[in-house]
Amino acid sequence: MQFKDIVGHQSTKERLSQMIREDRLSHALLLTGAKGIGKLSLAVAFLQYVHCKAPLEDDSCGKCSSCKKISKLIHPDMHFVFPIVKNKGQEICDHYLPQWREALGGNPYLSFNDWLESIEAGNKQAIIYGNESEEVVKKINLKSYEGGV
Repeated sequence: MQFKDIVGHQSTKERLSQMIREDRLSHALLLTGAKGIGKLSLAVAFLQYVHCKAPLEDDSCGKCSSCKKISKLIHPDMHFVFPIVKNKGQEICDHYLPQWREALGGNPYLSFNDWLESIEAGNKQAIIYGNESEEVVKKINLKSYEGGV
């Protein structure tokens, strides 16, 4: 996903591009806003721009190996945490990655309800379980696999 593929958010895209150009990337960013406006897609596009091997002035190239992996949601330095329903043997987000990739890849404006429907949660409550925090700590202690960032 590239910035050019995302409708609106022009001032946010400009600010994110400026952060990269000025080498002033913060250790964390929080993108907020109303439901259905593409915050998750914007975050993925930004991640692609950050990892791009041949970035343009205000967007990723969309053609390098990093861009291709991120667009498929398979880049080794990209990690997701999202609500899940606990099933036997499926207790962390990594167990749901194939479904997550399919759901987000098929709908860049994926909503919480769309996600619950795709994992057939039914009446179960989807949450981020405590043992996911251990997984997050493990992942943030890893070095970047494909370099640079």
